[in-house]
Amino acid sequence: MLRLLKYFGFAINNLAKKLIPLAGIFCFICVRVLIRLSYMQHVAIMKKSWRLLPKILKKEKTIESRWYQNKYSPWDRIKKGEIVYFKDASDPVTIQTEVDKVMQFENLNPQKVREILKKYGKEDGLAIKDINKFYYRFKDKNYCILVFLKNQKQIKPFNINKAGFGLMSAWICVEDIKRIKV
Repeated sequence: MLRLLKYFGFAINNLAKKLIPLAGIFCFICVRVLIRLSYMQHVAIMKKSWRLLPKILKKEKTIESRWYQNKYSPWDRIKKGEIVYFKDASDPVTIQTEVDKVMQFENLNPQKVREILKKYGKEDGLAIKDINKFYYRFKDKNYCILVFLKNQKQIKPFNINKAGFGLMSAWICVEDIKRIKV
């Protein structure tokens, strides 16, 4: 009996030595999942010359689309119920919205781009006459993300500090907007 207990003790000890590193990896994965499950806030930085902010407030633009060659924020980092703040480049944040739905498209080709623009262009704030112009701008992109907006409202303007996000960042994801609010 003593020999049997020693054998099981030895076997359990060896098993534990093998499982502890796996447990560490498992814990790392669990933390990553929990972080993803947490609520995020976003800042969408718009091209000023496109004059899209008034369209958001008037609900003429209820989708924000982002077209990419490679995956960038907010790809896989935004979900229903989260808050998106909008600002024109070099201006303060002035609009707050809530995410109603998110759609992601990958492995795009010119035909898929045309279909997306045709189906969602109006909600994205594009005039029918401009769809072709945007088709030529996006036809070679690989990824598209559509963020459906609701509860649009004008808010008291505030500036943000983009340090650490890259000067050219057009979308910023943070757990708390106060972290970058100036």
